[in-house]
Amino acid sequence: MRSWLGFNSTLAAAVLLPGAAWSLVAPRAWSVGQTVRTTSGLLHGQAAEGAPQVSEYLGIPYAKPPVGSLRFQPPQKYCSRKEFNATRFVSAALPLRAGAGG
Repeated sequence: MRSWLGFNSTLAAAVLLPGAAWSLVAPRAWSVGQTVRTTSGLLHGQAAEGAPQVSEYLGIPYAKPPVGSLRFQPPQKYCSRKEFNATRFVSAALPLRAGAGG
């Protein structure tokens, strides 16, 4: 186990994040790009280009789309239990209606 300032990493994390839910069961091995559970759902990541030892999670929504009653309103927190492919950025452009300028 790695040490940080003389403490093992599990102890250091527990001291630094006392409000987090921790289990004292042996930690599972981490794999680059592994699927992680967040308030945005299950995120599937990948190894970062040029840094294969780094996980990257791209295009994660931070707010509900501003459509309908949410248009011109403050952002609303995005929460989901669905799986999300976070291996690429998604287009931020809204589709234009047929015949609309552009």
